[in-house]
Amino acid sequence: MANFWDLPKPVRERIYRLHLVQEDPVDLAAFEACCGGGLPPTWSSHESRRGDPQFLKVCKKTEREAASIYFGENTFVCAQPHEVRAWRVRLWPRHLSLIRALAINGWTTPEDHGGGYNECFRLLAAFKGLKVLTLKVDERMSLERKLRRHQTIKWHSSLYCSPQLQLQVLHFDGIQGLKSLTNIPQIEFPPLTEEGRKRNGNSAPSSVVCLTRW
Repeated sequence: MANFWDLPKPVRERIYRLHLVQEDPVDLAAFEACCGGGLPPTWSSHESRRGDPQFLKVCKKTEREAASIYFGENTFVCAQPHEVRAWRVRLWPRHLSLIRALAINGWTTPEDHGGGYNECFRLLAAFKGLKVLTLKVDERMSLERKLRRHQTIKWHSSLYCSPQLQLQVLHFDGIQGLKSLTNIPQIEFPPLTEEGRKRNGNSAPSSVVCLTRW
């Protein structure tokens, strides 16, 4: 009697894609739901806090064939800096290395989140197979907040960024972290949406920065 494994591999891969590839980016909540829910908190020391999509639990052969499709053909998303660490906790190292696309969606300023951008960017080194990193942040708001805290430069939102102020970007949290991401072929900075600007507490239009590094 014919079974699933008698199908040609391209047909099996088509079935995997129908079940596993999502139209929307996969956030932590969507991933945990795909795993059946009930995972321990990410801060738990128990190894079972890591999860597998239920489809991959059918058998080892299914996991070997389908894992690269689920992790390699979906875009995963971090809504806040701490979620970079949370993804590392949730995923097995072999699955983490299969992720090809990651989106940083609407991060607020690094001062609001302890270790800041630098630490989070360094943690991205664990995503060894990452090919495309999309950073959607309000860089204008972040820079303004950074300069308001500067010890010697007096900043007001009505002022333009002079050359002296622009030089402060070189000392901005995250710049060194970005420089460390030499293993990622493509890094993009799309404009923040109006919804994202409101969530970050800034209703003024943000500047558009797009950068692709090859």
